[in-house]
Amino acid sequence: MLAAVRTLIAVSALSLALFVPSSAVAETETETEAPSEDVASETPPAPAKVNGTLGVFGLIGGHFGEALTSSGGVGQWLDFGGGVEVGLGSGAGRLAGRIRASYYGTLDEESSVRHHGVFSAGLSVQLLKDTNKKFGAYALVDFGVSPLVTELRVFVFADVGVGVRYRVAERVELFGEATAYLRFEKEMYAGPLAILGARFRL
Repeated sequence: MLAAVRTLIAVSALSLALFVPSSAVAETETETEAPSEDVASETPPAPAKVNGTLGVFGLIGGHFGEALTSSGGVGQWLDFGGGVEVGLGSGAGRLAGRIRASYYGTLDEESSVRHHGVFSAGLSVQLLKDTNKKFGAYALVDFGVSPLVTELRVFVFADVGVGVRYRVAERVELFGEATAYLRFEKEMYAGPLAILGARFRL
């Protein structure tokens, strides 16, 4: 009797060894392969590359109209100065933004210099489709305010114009801009402005 029981147990174990693992392995493989498809489908796209720049520049120009002095007067005035800029744009895009902080000096009719600070924000649009070439041209517009005039006078301004750039190294480019410079305090007055500088790509 005991031998018969042992024989029955041995036959049952052999049956489980032959049939159960094959089905279990098949189910395990199915469960293992399915998540890999889900993971692949849920992989997020690569983010767009963003380029930043730091720049320094000098400027010279003039304006026609009211002087930026406490004594006032109407005439032709020389402007000069320089500043720094921070730019931000996509790696392959043609549109870029920039913020500038500048020093302007205005030479008045008495040959004395009036000092003021200028803060502006603007946009530039590359005119050539291939932005990776060494040479490029762009259109630009800036809007700003000067709250630090010597006599505590404040004016707002806008400039619009064109610029060219030339890449002299992988991360360094030289640029020049020519703009029409429009100022408004009590009335509108305008003049030309030329800028030369260098940018460093981050």
